[in-house]
Amino acid sequence: MVALNKKLKGSTLVETIISMVIITVCLGIATVVVQQVFRTDQLRNRLNAFVIAKNELRQTKDDSTFFDEVKELENLVLYKNVNDFNDNQNLHKVEIVVNLKHNSEELYRTNKIFVNYDAAPR
Repeated sequence: MVALNKKLKGSTLVETIISMVIITVCLGIATVVVQQVFRTDQLRNRLNAFVIAKNELRQTKDDSTFFDEVKELENLVLYKNVNDFNDNQNLHKVEIVVNLKHNSEELYRTNKIFVNYDAAPR
């Protein structure tokens, strides 16, 4: 015969609800951590774009390289556009735009006007 007096082992409804609450809290914390990682990565890309743009402006001024350029860097693309300012050949408006390479999202844009002392009459 089959023994019917065996006690079944299992969890109660309260234990199940408590374990579900613990799992939900852990998933909530994990979601916040993942969001922070994505924000940090985006901030890092914007900071890199800022530094690269400022270095390109400095190099343009130091080397007097007043011509259009496109530079591909790690995961960024730098576009440098140079135009005469107010139709004056001695003044150059330099526009730098830095985009992400994979989706062309604009991370940083800046404009600066330079005097080309090499072309200025003396």
